[in-house]
This record gives sequence, structure tokens and C-alpha cells, in this order.
Amino acid sequence: MQNSVQGSTGKTIEISNIKIAIGLPLSWDYVPFEYVASVLPQFYRDGMMLIRAARGRIDEMRNQIAKVAMVNGCTHVIFTDSDHRFHPRTFETLIKRDLPIVGALCYMRYPPFEPVMLKGEPGDYTIMEEWEDDLVEVDATGAGCLCVKMEVFHNMEPPWFEFSPNPKPGYPLIGEDVTFCHKAKQLGYRIYVDTTVPCTHLATVEVDHRVYESFKQAPWGDV
Repeated sequence: MQNSVQGSTGKTIEISNIKIAIGLPLSWDYVPFEYVASVLPQFYRDGMMLIRAARGRIDEMRNQIAKVAMVNGCTHVIFTDSDHRFHPRTFETLIKRDLPIVGALCYMRYPPFEPVMLKGEPGDYTIMEEWEDDLVEVDATGAGCLCVKMEVFHNMEPPWFEFSPNPKPGYPLIGEDVTFCHKAKQLGYRIYVDTTVPCTHLATVEVDHRVYESFKQAPWGDV
């Protein structure tokens, strides 16, 4: 095994200094085969550990994962959701980006299946529907597949993940992952999505870029 690798930023990353946690918030006792088949082959190095949080709301489980990773001396945690199938090089690619916060390209589970790439501020986000670069800076993304360096949690007051009020009266709460991104932005962190490792969101249909584009172009009428 190599002692070091070249990160995408040009910096040499010492393998011996990296300890990766794969976080899985899961309050039931099974996961889809597609999740398992796409995750297990990516345990590509010694020292990687799987952390499952099994009780509480989704925000509480994500916080539990971060705490366990911190106690175990991890340098990175990659949050994964069990209703996703991951690109074969997802974990390695995100680690090599050597960024404090970088996610894989994920899509919403329900129509209109939009990419989880947000620009703007809480209560006034817009979806990025087009991009040109492999690495795209966003203002917020989801935690379906999100790699976070532990330094972010050390520098942020807990709870790191929590639902927050929507500035727009009558609108739903802002999700725990988007709130985390907003807190990180306030601390000066930049947030990225790597579009070279797209995920498939498992639903009644498999949601990927082709489904999203097809839905967007369909001649929907008023209902």
C-alpha cells in the first residue's frame, strides 16, 4: 500500500495520517442490497470504520456519528444514506479532493428529482441545474454522501446537524444537512460537490441525471 497519495489540490496526503469513518444513520435493521454492494468494495484501506447510528431523528443520528468518529480519532467522516447506490470510486475520490467539505452528486428522491446543489441563503435557495466543472462550489448540499474533515466539527459549536426555522413564514423547516452547510459557511468554509462520482437515489425508480432530465422535459399539464 502506498504511504502517500497526491491530492487534487496538489498537496501530498500521507495515508498513515488518515482515518476514515463511514457514517450510516439507520433506525431499522436492514439496508438495500444496492447500498451494501456499492459500499463494501470501497473499504480500500486499513483503518476505515463503519459507524452506525440507530436511534433518534436523522439530525440526532448524524450528530452521534460525528461524536463517535471524534472519539475514535478519525480525520474524516463520510456520511452515507442507505437509500443510495454509490459510484465505485466515491470514497477515494472525495478523500483525494482534500477539502474540508465535499459531497458526491446526489439527486432528490421524489419529483422533480433535482440535483442537491443549492445556491443562496436559507429560505432563498435555488437549485443548480447546470454546471461545467467536475468540482462545483455550492452554498449547501445534502448528506446522502458527504465527506467532512473532523476539523469542521472541532471548530463548530454542537449540535452540528439540526433542523432550523425557515425564514419564510409557513414554509417547512430547513433540513439538518442544509443547516450544517449554512453553519459551515458562516465559519468561512467552502462547500463543494464532486460531479464525477454521481450517486443513484434508490426509490420506486432509480433516480439519476437521465431521469431528472427526462422529468424536466416532459410535457406536464395542470393537475
